[in-house]
Parts: sequence; structure tokens; C-alpha cells
Amino acid sequence: FFFIKDGPRFIPWVNQISGRNAGKHISTVLVRMWDTLGGFIRTQALVSLIDAVFIGAGLLILGVPLAPVLAILTFIGGFIPFIGAFVAGALAVMVALVANGFTTAVIVLGLILAVQQIEGNVLQPILQSRSMKLHAVVVLLSVTAGGSVFGIVGAFLAVPTAAVAAVLFRYLSEQIDERSADSLPDADAAEAARAEDDETDSAGDELESRSGSSPDHV
Repeated sequence: FFFIKDGPRFIPWVNQISGRNAGKHISTVLVRMWDTLGGFIRTQALVSLIDAVFIGAGLLILGVPLAPVLAILTFIGGFIPFIGAFVAGALAVMVALVANGFTTAVIVLGLILAVQQIEGNVLQPILQSRSMKLHAVVVLLSVTAGGSVFGIVGAFLAVPTAAVAAVLFRYLSEQIDERSADSLPDADAAEAARAEDDETDSAGDELESRSGSSPDHV
């Protein structure tokens, strides 16, 4: 949180140690990366809030005691990858089982699974793709790849890592486009000068050929 909040304050220090030209590029990239990571945190908070609201409302409707407390735990658990949601859901099911019986516990379990499936496969990819300017398919593939290689931590960090890499790639593409655009006028001027020289040479050759072909008069 504090890294995201106070990250831009490091920019003057980055400029000092990297120099004016390099510092300008590094600072721009870092600001965009911090904005992207901030969007990830905000999206995670929004998704956790939606989970807490729907699960809490379901617990209230079913008459499960401590529904507000369980909703708060669901919200907090949303920031802990996989384990947080599992622990919060298990607590809700156990409370429903003890207080309301087996049938209510099964309904609560189904409610939690449904909310988490919709959140993980639909809501979260859409919101994260919009906040971090990534396609939803890229988000899903990143989570799958990160989870397969690095487990729970990899699945959680895959999306911000992909977003940061996309920020760097976009900036490099922008710099290449700008340099290409700057070099175009020089290339056009050189081409025009070359064409003018060719035209002058052609005119000179034509003049020489005419003077060579004209008869000599005494």
C-alpha cells in the first residue's frame, strides 16, 4: 500500500542517480507502472467488496448469525490470494452448519461457490482488464500460467506483472514511433535533395547532348 501511495516520491531520487535523459524515461515508465499497480489494488478492493456484499446479503436472507462479521472477513480475505477466500467461506459454512443446520450450510456453500466462480471467471478479469488496459483473455491466461508455474503466489502476482510488462512494451513502442516520425522529415528532405540533384544532372546531360549534336558553323 505504502509503496503504491508514496512511489512517485522516489522519482527525484531516480533522476539524480540516472541523469537527465535516462531519468526522464525511467521516471515516465515508473509513474505509469505505479498507476497500473494502483489500479490493480483498487480493482482487488472493488471485487472483494462485491463478494462481501453478495455473500453477506445471502447470509442475512438465510438467517445465519454473525452475517456482517462474516461479510467483513470475506472482504479482508479477498486480499489474500485463494487462502483468504477459502478461510472466509469455510467459516461461513461452519457457522451456518452449527447455527442453522445441514441444509442451510449446503445452501451457503453453494452461494459462496457461485459468487467466487462468477468473480474469478467473469467479474475480476473484466474489471482488471479495464483498469490495467489488458484484454480479459490476457488476464485469464496470466493467472493460469502464473498459478501453474509458481502456485498461489504466482496466480496472484501474474496480472500486475503482465500489466507492468505491457506498460514497458507500450512505452518502448511509443519511443520507436516518435523516433521514426522524427526521422521522416530528414528522410523526405534527403529524398527531395536527391531528386533535385538527379533532375539537375539530367538537365545537364540533355544540354550536353544537344550541344554535341548541333552542327558547327564557320
